[in-house]
Amino acid sequence: MYRLKQKKGLVCSLLFTLFASLAWLDITPLTLFVMFVPLLYLQREKQGKGVLPWVLLAFVLWNTAVCWSVGHATLIAPVAIPLVFTVLFGSFFALYNKVWRKTKLSLAYPFLIAGWISAEHLYTVGEISFPWLTLGNGFAITPYFVQWYEYTGVLGGSLWVLIVNILIFESLKKIELASGKAGFSHLLSWRMLSTTLRSKHFIAPAVVVAVPMLYSLAVYFTYEESVDPVEVAIIQPNIDPYNEKFGGLTQTQQEDIILGLAQKAPSTVGYFVAPETALDNSFWIHTLSGNPTIKRIGSFMKSYPNAEFITGAMVRQRYPKGQGDTKPTFTANTSDRLPYYYDTYNSALNIDTTKVVEYYHKSYLVTGVESLPFEDFFQAIGGVPIDLGGFASFFGKQEERTVFTNTKSEKSMGVAICFESVNSGFYSEFVKNGADAMSIITNDGWWKDTPTHRQHLSFALLRAIENRRSIARSANTGVSAIINQRGDIVKSAPWDSAELIVGTINYNDKLTFYTRYGNYIGRISIYIFALTFLYFISYIYKKRSHLN
Repeated sequence: MYRLKQKKGLVCSLLFTLFASLAWLDITPLTLFVMFVPLLYLQREKQGKGVLPWVLLAFVLWNTAVCWSVGHATLIAPVAIPLVFTVLFGSFFALYNKVWRKTKLSLAYPFLIAGWISAEHLYTVGEISFPWLTLGNGFAITPYFVQWYEYTGVLGGSLWVLIVNILIFESLKKIELASGKAGFSHLLSWRMLSTTLRSKHFIAPAVVVAVPMLYSLAVYFTYEESVDPVEVAIIQPNIDPYNEKFGGLTQTQQEDIILGLAQKAPSTVGYFVAPETALDNSFWIHTLSGNPTIKRIGSFMKSYPNAEFITGAMVRQRYPKGQGDTKPTFTANTSDRLPYYYDTYNSALNIDTTKVVEYYHKSYLVTGVESLPFEDFFQAIGGVPIDLGGFASFFGKQEERTVFTNTKSEKSMGVAICFESVNSGFYSEFVKNGADAMSIITNDGWWKDTPTHRQHLSFALLRAIENRRSIARSANTGVSAIINQRGDIVKSAPWDSAELIVGTINYNDKLTFYTRYGNYIGRISIYIFALTFLYFISYIYKKRSHLN
């Protein structure tokens, strides 16, 4: 009997992992609608006792199955990502399990929905953030099903998934009762699956799945972009970040590759877009216009009088050092030999024919790789208490999302750098600040040819829908693409190839409901979660008082 129970727990964990992972592995998002069903069944059959280890195992396996390839860039990530996710969401599930055991489903289910979305929201905006596995992101490979993200954002997809899972689970319980047979293994039979799909109890979840999809398809096939075009030339230099970019090729050789591709563009181009850190020698902010590389690009731009050149670069800012003074920022660096402090930024530059340079510093940084969480705490105690060999490389950031204005057309382009395109709320701030179109610059070569770079591309499709902004995406090794406001990939360059993509995107100055109000579903969920938790405490207190 013990072995049977162990097998049942393992099967449920594996089924959760399978159902949850298929969307991120470019197979299908439809299994998201049943991903929680195995865990809910396990919880019911065990009466909530001993279920948590299997839930934790399921979370670890899901994170590992989807995010293992991030380990190509940093070895700690495949361990840290599952660990942090499992601690956060596992703690919530343990709390939900207690609520489920002690109260009615009418309280437990709202607690589950609001709590999970609250955890997703906090995992996006908190000091430790990694929104990669937000449930709503699972529909990135089917943008035609989620055109309504322009109203709800990606958390609307999470809400959809959770509601449907609960409805399907409750429907299966009713079908079990009607058939006179119980048990999760019974539900896995083909005969029971056929009965389930034909059952009247399955109507409610089927409707909740179908209605948003049908509405989305109607919007998808009728959506028309306003015709306000600009021609873009997207550069994919295909410079290997491991063997060429940071040591194998000189900066001049890399510039030759980039400008060699760029010169194939027609003279009518309005924007060139080059990838993240395309220019990786250190540029000082106070001497940008006089930098030889900037001058070279400015001279190249004389053949393109209407164009702007957007590129990634490593930029530094200098601060004067006085005797006995403190660091001007937490991320500032210096040495005994230097008479100044300096911050390093992962930046985007906008260069035109006049060599006037605008810049934006990447500000949604990868925790543990580009930034240290809880900076205020470490600042208060006088810095990082131990040296783990790498904190000196943490980047500075800025408060506002800067957009670049084209002086010829008076239109604005926002530039999201790499990981910034994963955070839907952060990304929308560019549009709020006036971006009529968007570009994404990234160096996905760190992950090699694995599912991670394809997932990163697919998230951009959701950002296009949420804000109804066209996107010019430049990735160093691929996949570079032009994405329209419906979330379609109009043109793309294959992985691991040096390419120049030339095409047209349309400007749009209208703000969607989501752009205006951001992740309001996450904020509302936090309030509902707090209220249901307080109600749970009150319920337990009254119950104990009654028994006494």
